[in-house]
Amino acid sequence: MKNIKFKYALGVVAAMLFGTPALLAQETAASQPAFWDDTFGVMVIIGAAVVVVAAFVTVLRMFYALMRMQQMQYMKDAGMDMKDIQKKMKAESASNQMLKSLTGAVPLAKEKDILLDHDYDGIEELDNPLPPWWVALFWITIIFAVVYWGYYHTFEKGPGQEEMYATEMERAEAAVANYLNEQGEVVDENTVVFLSDESSLARGKEIFDSKCVACHEADGGGNNIGPNLTDDYWIHGGSMKDIFTTVKYGVVEKGMLAWETQLGPSDMAKVSSYIKSLVGTTPANPKDPQGELWVEAEAPAEGAAAPAEGDAATEEGAETEEGQE
Repeated sequence: MKNIKFKYALGVVAAMLFGTPALLAQETAASQPAFWDDTFGVMVIIGAAVVVVAAFVTVLRMFYALMRMQQMQYMKDAGMDMKDIQKKMKAESASNQMLKSLTGAVPLAKEKDILLDHDYDGIEELDNPLPPWWVALFWITIIFAVVYWGYYHTFEKGPGQEEMYATEMERAEAAVANYLNEQGEVVDENTVVFLSDESSLARGKEIFDSKCVACHEADGGGNNIGPNLTDDYWIHGGSMKDIFTTVKYGVVEKGMLAWETQLGPSDMAKVSSYIKSLVGTTPANPKDPQGELWVEAEAPAEGAAAPAEGDAATEEGAETEEGQE
């Protein structure tokens, strides 16, 4: 009965020992951290696993020794002869023999051979050797240290700490960029385009109604605070890039917030597109034009370089001056 309980406990510990890494592997498979791709990281994990296994083996061995002592006491109390008890206890299973070889424990019947010739107030001491697993692990750590030092420091075959840090940062930035790309968030003043679909304009109107009407009115006609957004005159430029830049960074000196702190790139692109769509509409009470007349650049001919959007009005003015000359 005792052996059955011991084997059951051993099975439970083994399941915990080998099942937990499997669960962790499944959990980390989706994220795939770079640590698992690193050879040194894998070696550290293996070393830690060896230490854990050795600790479990030691605890099990102690548990097994206590059980054997208790069994011997039960047999003795039952009236069995000591020779019969020792004979029965010698019949060990393969698993017990393996544990014994790992721990190097001396059998109880042979403890007198390693008993030291001195005692302390009647307490005797055994000269037990170090467990073989501990000695083996000690030598493994020495060998590992020599190999590690030579590989990373003496011959510099492996990446240093700064190089590994830079590599991890590149991986992290790539992962963030990939995530943002999947979420449609890779939009800035250099890549923004006009969004003409109904869902984007509807979302832009929703943002405009909640954030912008206080300064520009619901129809974009402007008021005493903000300019008219429906005419062709713009203070900070009327291209999509200009409008997005103004929305993103704001005009702090005139009291306009930098909306990048409250809106994501996608939402800023949508509200900028909605503002662009207001040009040419007729507000109820339009404010007088402010800024300079904005003329949208024409599409360049095939093979010709496109002029910068910000240069459209400038080019028109230059042509006028040439005509006057």
